[in-house]
Amino acid sequence: MVRCQFDNWEDDANHAKLELQSLEDLVKAQQEALDVENLVLPGHLDGGPDEDDGPVDEPVEESDPKFPVFSKMKDVKGYNARLLSAARIESLLMTDFMNRKKLMQSKMMSQESVMCKMDFTYKIPGKVNAYKGVGDCFKPHRSMFALQNEKNQTVYWKCLSGSESIQSIVKGLTAFKEANPKTVTVIWVDNCCTMRDKLKEIFPEAEIKLDIFHWTKRWDALLLDTKSEEASIFRGLMKRATFNVPPGEHDDAKARVRKKLQRSKKLPAGAEPTHRQIMKEACTVVPPPKDLRDSVMAVLRYCMMFDAGIEIRKLNRGDDNSELPKAFFKPFNADRRKIMANQMSHVDKGCLSDPEGLDIHHLNPETGNITCCRGTNSIENDNLHLDNLTGKAIGIAKADRLITTFFEMGNDRKRIARLGQQQEWSDLFTVRTEGLALINSMMASVGFSEDQ
Repeated sequence: MVRCQFDNWEDDANHAKLELQSLEDLVKAQQEALDVENLVLPGHLDGGPDEDDGPVDEPVEESDPKFPVFSKMKDVKGYNARLLSAARIESLLMTDFMNRKKLMQSKMMSQESVMCKMDFTYKIPGKVNAYKGVGDCFKPHRSMFALQNEKNQTVYWKCLSGSESIQSIVKGLTAFKEANPKTVTVIWVDNCCTMRDKLKEIFPEAEIKLDIFHWTKRWDALLLDTKSEEASIFRGLMKRATFNVPPGEHDDAKARVRKKLQRSKKLPAGAEPTHRQIMKEACTVVPPPKDLRDSVMAVLRYCMMFDAGIEIRKLNRGDDNSELPKAFFKPFNADRRKIMANQMSHVDKGCLSDPEGLDIHHLNPETGNITCCRGTNSIENDNLHLDNLTGKAIGIAKADRLITTFFEMGNDRKRIARLGQQQEWSDLFTVRTEGLALINSMMASVGFSEDQ
């Protein structure tokens, strides 16, 4: 009986298998017929094409997009690129610079200069190396000299093999004097008493003044701690003693600051500019020697009395172990008294006071900003950027190109920012100079004189 049931189940399974196979064949045939019908009559499923539909486009087989492959390096018809090597690019830049160097130096020296400032730096030349052989280099320069005019534009620079010496730059200063269309009337330096006589031989009409930044920096030899709060207070007091605001200038500066803040929508309604903003905008002057001495001595007396009070408290404190404030100055001895006497001698000689009859503030007619022509701060700022530009070490030729190009670009930027001249009149990279030279040569060739 079990055998009989198994045979019946086997027959049923075979019969079902055959029916499934026939159904699959039927579905496959119907699918092929449907594909043929869609291929021949593409509009059949949508109800057939209308008369206004126009001709039916044939279907386009979609293929996978293939991007063009890179060909060989020298295949001009393929998809590839060729780049110049870093050495070749550097060679092109250096060749262009050497062809333009004399013109760039002539442009720098021929800028109008009435008030000048000069300074020496030692950090940048210490990174310039000369190559002697594999692993063998030496440093041919010890200092770098820079000369700027009242617009903070560099008119002359040179790397020197020795330390600060006017004798090593006499030739360059003489060339600058001959190329300068104006007469230099004042020069700010970092060591006036040492350089005055030698500079007077080259610029006899110029007054030699001491840069206030360097004068203030030399007080650090007397301070107990140059990084303390008392040192910051001393520098602030000395700054207020040397830079005075003339009568009426405070109100004018306040009005200018208010106008600028209102234009930029940074001043709320009913608010007034802060004292710090007004003093930053005000045009300050360095008073004559007598007034300047009174102001500086007032600061020194205050600091000395403060230090004396601390010493008195130390003697009378008894068992009080509370912390006392720091003193301003170190204990005075013969050397420190000599430094103070030397500092005050510059005040008495008028080395710090502004020159008479000269306006040392310049107004930009385009922006309305007022800049000061006094001091060597702009040279110090350029030295900071050059230090970052030259890296840790650099060769002589590349340093010459980078420094000269930096000063040329800086002069063009300052011309726009300080003088208000238009960007389209840029003289950067000698484009305008070469254009003017070409026009002058063409006019001379047709008979016009140099004055015309």
